Amino acid sequence: MKKIIALFLVLLLTLAVGCNEKKPTPGKKDTTTSSSTVTDSSDENSSSEDTVSDNSSKASEISSAESRADTKNNVSSSSTASGGDKTTAPAEHITDRLKNGINLSGALEGGNAKNYSDLMYDISYYETIRAAGFDHVRITANPAYYMLSDAPDYTVDNEYMRLVDLAVNNAIDSGLIAVLDFFHGWAGHLIRDFDANSVAFYKIWQQVAERYRDYPDTLMFELINEPNKIPTGMLNELQMKTVEIIRETNPTRVIALAANDNNGVWQMWNTEFPANDKNCIISLHVYDDMSFTHQGATWGGGGSKAQVRLTEATKKNVTSTLEKCKNYTERTGHKIWISEWGTYLEVADKGDVSDYTNHFTKECKRLGLAHCYWEFYHGFGMYDLKAGKWKDFILDNFNF
Repeated sequence: MKKIIALFLVLLLTLAVGCNEKKPTPGKKDTTTSSSTVTDSSDENSSSEDTVSDNSSKASEISSAESRADTKNNVSSSSTASGGDKTTAPAEHITDRLKNGINLSGALEGGNAKNYSDLMYDISYYETIRAAGFDHVRITANPAYYMLSDAPDYTVDNEYMRLVDLAVNNAIDSGLIAVLDFFHGWAGHLIRDFDANSVAFYKIWQQVAERYRDYPDTLMFELINEPNKIPTGMLNELQMKTVEIIRETNPTRVIALAANDNNGVWQMWNTEFPANDKNCIISLHVYDDMSFTHQGATWGGGGSKAQVRLTEATKKNVTSTLEKCKNYTERTGHKIWISEWGTYLEVADKGDVSDYTNHFTKECKRLGLAHCYWEFYHGFGMYDLKAGKWKDFILDNFNF
């Protein structure tokens, strides 16, 4: 009898333990496994080779970025219509984060955009830029060179636009604000035939605005780069009409307007802004003094290969120009973005470049002016692609 009672008690104890054992909730993922998977995926993405020379690695990067492009482009437009998080943040919010940027040029504005070996499509460079302390990149592009048809549609090649997507997505995914600078190097077409080419200008921007209508507010548009020799009234008409077109699909997207005469500071007062639109800013270029910043650039203001040393007079000119910018903002309420500045490096003294960089960024910080260095690599470039590192004599003198 005692044995039977003991067996009965053991059975009851076993049933109690089984009832109290924790069971998985139906339909709920094991969070430990999920976390492990995410970590593994992240490790794979971070262990990239030098993709400038490795086309196979580049193809993988492009495939990954194209997947991100599809995800962004398939976002429901209802989020925008209902005041979602895509384009609803006011300019005062997103442009307050616009402080220190760098230009990415060399692929999308010319005829070599489909060269998949270009670093524009490699996210690791964007991550390097963000890690250095920059908050935005200006992506120079020109879809006008990739039109599949002329009037009346002026359809832009979708394959080209997917490459633009890659650059934009890489920037945003790296925590950077992306500024799309379109019609880079195209102002001459407007001079030759304004009536015909302005129609193409409107049609292309209409397509671009529709494509990015659901992107977050960390994407900004810049209408045109360095308009020159266009009557100011015609340029104002061009930009005001383009803003109206963009506003049909991007009601609060931040748009950068260009001052005439190559984004000249002296033309900022003549640049028209749309009434009651708080989301437009003005893009200016400051290369004071050209004799110093373009020394050695025979195609620019330097005019010869001779070295030009930095003087206190040049630094005073920089301060004077930047203070004019500050005064403009205080008097008009329009935010200024210095979308280009820098020094051509071929013959410049490194110590002078360091001093100039320190002075320019210190004054911008003092005056609260957003600026974007020209450029990441190439002739003004502050990153050494071959060595895979920043040029310390420039970066170390940035006042972030």
